[in-house]
Amino acid sequence: MTSTLSFPVGHKDSYLSTRSSARALREDLEKLIEANDDLTELKIDFSEVEAMTISFADEFLGRFYSRMAGGDTTMLVDLAGLNDEETRETVSICLHRRDLFGVDSDQH
Repeated sequence: MTSTLSFPVGHKDSYLSTRSSARALREDLEKLIEANDDLTELKIDFSEVEAMTISFADEFLGRFYSRMAGGDTTMLVDLAGLNDEETRETVSICLHRRDLFGVDSDQH
């Protein structure tokens, strides 16, 4: 059985910039995942985000991916809604610096 969760990153602000706000958002995401123990797919939705700093992306996504890599999970993570101007490049830099990669369902 497939269980999917969608997490809207920009639901509070479209310009994301501080490590503290990223940490709080990541902790919210981690709590949602813990509450859905049968989760097989996670969609992290950036469609409402206009721009974010690399420090925000590192604290939110870089640390999230690093924790996933150290755990026993087979969950598919889809990075959706990244825009070409700002967010896709920021996420790419963040993941590259940590030797990680992500799946962007919107990339053609």
